[in-house]
Amino acid sequence: MMVIFFVGIGASMIAVGLVQTPLQLGAALLSIGLFASIYHPVGTAMIVSYADRLGREMGLNGVWGNLGVASSALVTGVIGQYLGWRWAFIVPGHRHHPDRRRPLREPWFTRTAPASSRRRRRRGWPSRTCGG
Repeated sequence: MMVIFFVGIGASMIAVGLVQTPLQLGAALLSIGLFASIYHPVGTAMIVSYADRLGREMGLNGVWGNLGVASSALVTGVIGQYLGWRWAFIVPGHRHHPDRRRPLREPWFTRTAPASSRRRRRRGWPSRTCGG
């Protein structure tokens, strides 16, 4: 699902930068919203499933998420001021574009630990003493 999110939101953002009519703009913005709705349920489930210290890792996710939201206005404003509003969508969209093949070949977020070590961590057993 995260691969679908990254590819979909990247392509949708590039599409916003390339629109020619108001109807195309509406459709491209709708697709950004649809793909963006994938991120939080899947991302939060991934953190909860694999966190060693859940509170700390949820807190770090919140801090970095808020820093991203806070800095996005500044970055978008600078790109929009100097390159135009279309580039404010194309530049971040290119970051997740399918032409950047490494994340699609071996996405870091799909690597999983063996089921036995996940169960041990959830019970609170230190993994170094359990061979996991």
